[in-house]
Amino acid sequence: MDRNALKNLAKRLSHPVVLVSGTNGKTTTTSLLAEVFRQVAGKVATNRAGANLTPGLVSALLETKKTPAIFEVDEGALPTAIEEVGPDFVVLLNLARDQLDRYGEIDTVVCRWLDALRRKDESRRLTLVANADDPRICHVAKQAETLSPSVRVVYFGIEAVPESEEVKTSSPDSAACPSCGEDLDYETAYATGGGHYSCRSCGFNRPQPHYSVSVFESGGMRGTRVQLECPAGATKFMFPLPGLHNVYNASASAAVATEAGLSRSSIERALSKTKAAYGRSEMVNVYGRPAYLLLSKNPQSISQNLRLVRQEAEILGEYPTCRIPLVFALNDRIADGRDISWIWDVDFSGILGCMLPVVACGDRAESVALRLVYDGWDPRLVLTLRDPYHALCTALSNALPGWPVPFIATYTAMRTLRADLVKRKLAPPIEDQSR
Repeated sequence: MDRNALKNLAKRLSHPVVLVSGTNGKTTTTSLLAEVFRQVAGKVATNRAGANLTPGLVSALLETKKTPAIFEVDEGALPTAIEEVGPDFVVLLNLARDQLDRYGEIDTVVCRWLDALRRKDESRRLTLVANADDPRICHVAKQAETLSPSVRVVYFGIEAVPESEEVKTSSPDSAACPSCGEDLDYETAYATGGGHYSCRSCGFNRPQPHYSVSVFESGGMRGTRVQLECPAGATKFMFPLPGLHNVYNASASAAVATEAGLSRSSIERALSKTKAAYGRSEMVNVYGRPAYLLLSKNPQSISQNLRLVRQEAEILGEYPTCRIPLVFALNDRIADGRDISWIWDVDFSGILGCMLPVVACGDRAESVALRLVYDGWDPRLVLTLRDPYHALCTALSNALPGWPVPFIATYTAMRTLRADLVKRKLAPPIEDQSR
């Protein structure tokens, strides 16, 4: 009814206004930033349930005014959000193949982002908070500075990681130089994609981050100890979310909060007390048995979550064993992306081995089973079910005492499971949990 609704409602906000985008980590980073700003402002406008297209932003803006705003934004919707919301900060986390039937190749997303930054209102200053370890994000940031004098770039990144997080070859999504197309040389490549890179052909290379993680010590599913080097000095905190991907999310959040003028103590306090966003390393208790919900919607996210599963098993001293069950729920609905061929880009046996029993469930459970058999699994170790809740209960009933069953799932499968858990009062509603 009103094509200018987003632009008009955004005028009611106070500063800062932050947009968070990228392939992976949007919901968690938005949740972290919202918690940090609540420590100071008391109230923050945000799309709590992760509705990150234009209608979701409008709905969030209808609820509030005269407050700061932290919004996660779908990669395809970011150009419109930049133009109509007029943010103070845009966080660019990463770019990887995801739902090719919706977005096309990554270069298409890059071109749309750059076009939006080229057309932005020059009267408003914009700070891009960009992941220095992702070549395509770095390319967007460098081009944006060239295109617009009102754009300032702040980089975040990771200087050193445990050996288990390094990989021998870079991700296919970050193998080529985004500037000239030649192969990038990697001094260090990370399991999350990207790393420390340079191009012999054109000189494109990783910039030195303004905010860099110098210490990263994994505690499995229980969290991470982080030391972040900032322009004003180092900050240390125990971060309750697991994995290298969440260290990136925390670094981006700390960078935005610091650039917005928040104190180091308030940032440390908020990050130390944060809780997982729904389905993102969220722990649930199902009739006395623990389970972790791990949203996985593309090759990078599932590979990182499989590494978390292995780290947790090694910490518990139970790896390898054929008694540890894992659940993988795969749907191919519109919100997931119809194309599920990405599961063939994941090296399941290379990360986990092929001795763990797996419960395959969801609309495409048989596709999961076929993929695992091709990767070396004995068919007798793969149980195929349809219903996610039934699959989780089956895995829990066969788990070792104290072993938190990993439930790896695409978006709609995760929503289906959580709806069942909420109905049985085993998990909080999404809106309540993320307030």
